[in-house]
Amino acid sequence: MYVERRFSEETARLIPTLRPWITNEYEHNGLRASGDHVLGRLIDLVRGRV
Repeated sequence: MYVERRFSEETARLIPTLRPWITNEYEHNGLRASGDHVLGRLIDLVRGRV
């Protein structure tokens, strides 16, 4: 399902502790196409390394 970027960003701003990762590197299949990099980046975000 497609969601306009601005709607996603507006929703993200409603969650104070959420840190969005906004990139144009991947499309809808980013986890499948480059799972190691995507998952590693998400884990780094959660651990405060980025």
